[in-house]
Amino acid sequence: MTYTIGETVLDIIINSMEAVQMRPGGSMLNTAISLGRLNIPVSHISIIANDKASEMLLSFLELNGVATRFLYREMGMKTSLALAFLDDNRNADYSFYKEELKKMPNLIFPEVSSSDIVHFGSFFSLNPILHNSLHEFLIKARTNDAVIVYDPNFRTPHLPQLHKLLPMIEANFEVAQIVKASNDDLKNIFNISTPIEAWDIIKKYDVEILVYTMGAKGSWIFTTEDSLFVPSNKIELVSTIGAGDTFSAGIIFYLHQMVEQGIRFNQFNKVQWKKCLEVATVFAAETCQSYDNYLSQSFANKYHYVQ
Repeated sequence: MTYTIGETVLDIIINSMEAVQMRPGGSMLNTAISLGRLNIPVSHISIIANDKASEMLLSFLELNGVATRFLYREMGMKTSLALAFLDDNRNADYSFYKEELKKMPNLIFPEVSSSDIVHFGSFFSLNPILHNSLHEFLIKARTNDAVIVYDPNFRTPHLPQLHKLLPMIEANFEVAQIVKASNDDLKNIFNISTPIEAWDIIKKYDVEILVYTMGAKGSWIFTTEDSLFVPSNKIELVSTIGAGDTFSAGIIFYLHQMVEQGIRFNQFNKVQWKKCLEVATVFAAETCQSYDNYLSQSFANKYHYVQ
């Protein structure tokens, strides 16, 4: 089973006043939807509101094969919104609208084992009310030999809070075996701009694998023994929203397939890592060619996992 842990929001994608799209969103939710459409067993852990919008989000998850047992519904809360304004390069400038939690909710975490993958990140993992409980779960999951994947997904609007959030970001790095982060994420967090600088910092947290994405410029993977670059695919770009999340889905899809064969990520050779990045790159490119934040079902069927 793969567990995704993060926000569940409603994305409002804006080209102009006349051209507006609405999609269920949240970085980890986007990854979960792609995995569900790929028929990978996946469960989303999050906090949602108890309004009409949350009913839509809940139905969308379930219709796409994502288990919702560990979704906690907060009474009286309104669904969070993410306004994504697309520029001429089809990149998004975000404005976030959400209610702050007043107290720790009755969030229940699953029991996990060595056959499980836990994918967490974004601002959900930096909420001071949630962080201690989440961190305790992640430590226990790692002790039980689950694979822990962290995507900081640290957006520019959160930069004014970096000083306060950095200790939690660092704690998240320390519990993860695999970090998947974009060049923008790590530039925002550490003010660095090259893959080598990124790995030099991230490996100090005892992270075993760094996947460093650069959008149209390709992606790098760094391990304790080697590094590898894979270029991006040339496409007709519609929107970059969800591309990084679908890239994460590609990584997890490949990890899951290999775990089923009894091969863990720390046993991968260079050929296997190259294949992993190539699958993730294809997935991200597919998402960039639509306004959806995830793989289409028709595309996912080409890669369908049969249990």
